[in-house]
Amino acid sequence: MNNMQMWPVSNNSPVQPPVIRKMPERSKKVRRKEPNESKKTEKLSGSGAVMTCSLCHIKGHNKRGCPTDPSQTAPTQSQSQANRNNGRANKRRME
Repeated sequence: MNNMQMWPVSNNSPVQPPVIRKMPERSKKVRRKEPNESKKTEKLSGSGAVMTCSLCHIKGHNKRGCPTDPSQTAPTQSQSQANRNNGRANKRRME
């Protein structure tokens, strides 16, 4: 039988594909929210939070910008040049 026209005609109903069943899936990670809860799950903004310095415990700045911190002073020119001359870069130049 070369093609469908040569096939014998059947009185039975045509064969249908099986019914698609939904397979069990992994449970949801996010809990189901009630209808009156908000849908957003974004992070809260930091607006309205006042910084408190961990050194002087004064509000309005943090440890990095503390005006009473003595180690905040800028390094002198000789110290910064000494730091530049130390390290692996000098070893390469010497070779």
